[in-house]
Amino acid sequence: MKQKLTEKDEIIGQNYKFIEELKILKDEINKKHDRVGNEKEKYLEELLLANSEIENLKFSINEMNERLNRKEAENYQNSVYIEELKKENSELMVLLDAETSGNK
Repeated sequence: MKQKLTEKDEIIGQNYKFIEELKILKDEINKKHDRVGNEKEKYLEELLLANSEIENLKFSINEMNERLNRKEAENYQNSVYIEELKKENSELMVLLDAETSGNK
């Protein structure tokens, strides 16, 4: 009987030891989980920051494209105007030549 009580006490002691080991493992797992959560949060913040920078760059690129398109339209209008002036100048030169050669 005493031996059975001793065996049961040993089993209970082993169970307590096992429970303590499980608690330690649980604490370690919780710490690792917290670390992973913190790293995940850090990387998500970095990702949000990177996405924000990308959106800002896209916005800047769109603004530059709009300015470029306006400049190209302005340049085209100027080139059309220059061609008109050249044509008028050429016509005036023809008239001037005609006038100066007719007066001689």
